[in-house]
Amino acid sequence: SSSVVSVSSESETKKSTPRQILFAVWFSKLLGNTSLRIFYPLAPFLAEDWNLSRGQMAGVLAAAEMAGAPAFLVAPLGDIYGNRLMALTMWSLATLGTYMILLPKLLALMVIA
Repeated sequence: SSSVVSVSSESETKKSTPRQILFAVWFSKLLGNTSLRIFYPLAPFLAEDWNLSRGQMAGVLAAAEMAGAPAFLVAPLGDIYGNRLMALTMWSLATLGTYMILLPKLLALMVIA
């Protein structure tokens, strides 16, 4: 009869400590917040360029902050349907949304031209 030998090294069974997990969460939050807030110093210049008031620009920044909120709802769908399909679907929806925002301006430019 055949025998199965199971060999496991200490590094394979080593679990993360709470301190390592806490550091990983803190560091990812730091990077996420930095990437979201890097445009704040540019906000007055963007508002001027886009002809927006400070209140309107605050709405734009708030919408940008909320853009990641659906990720907690969409991420489990990636486990079910596949990450590639979900990534393509989300990029397609973002592209479609961008075109829907830009379409009235593009149509107005076509009419004027």
